[in-house]
Amino acid sequence: MDVPSHSHDQVFDQLKAHTVPEADALRLWNLTSFVRKDVLQADIAPLAAALLGLPYPRNSVGVLPFSYMEQGLYRARAVVFNAKSLFVHASIRQQLKQNATWSIFFRGFPRLDRCLGQFATIDRAFGAKAYGDIEAISQRIIGDALAGLRHFQRVVSQLHEK
Repeated sequence: MDVPSHSHDQVFDQLKAHTVPEADALRLWNLTSFVRKDVLQADIAPLAAALLGLPYPRNSVGVLPFSYMEQGLYRARAVVFNAKSLFVHASIRQQLKQNATWSIFFRGFPRLDRCLGQFATIDRAFGAKAYGDIEAISQRIIGDALAGLRHFQRVVSQLHEK
């Protein structure tokens, strides 16, 4: 599994660099009353799966843009499933790296270990119908999982360069 060549942060930095020319174009075309919402291409697959009620794409590292969905139980479950899927991707990547490295040289990604406890918190929050909390915790897990994937991709890339 390969992670995207650009992180979400890099893409949003590129988008931010285009704000002045874009603002000029919006004024010129009299489109200032419209709101723009950008979605990364990798994020379309999880959104389509969630909206259609289909299984989450197995190799996707996209982040569900859940703001397009109505808040409630269904959206909370979709965000949690996205978090679990990305966490599994990162955990598998960590396990593969650990199996290919001598134990004295292997360094795990500690933020992944923290995610396990957060999943237990999410399970309790479903009982309380605290969907906002569930989404916030899931977003932290997603951030940690993506950071773990980038970490292990960087480690693998450095090994191939040597």
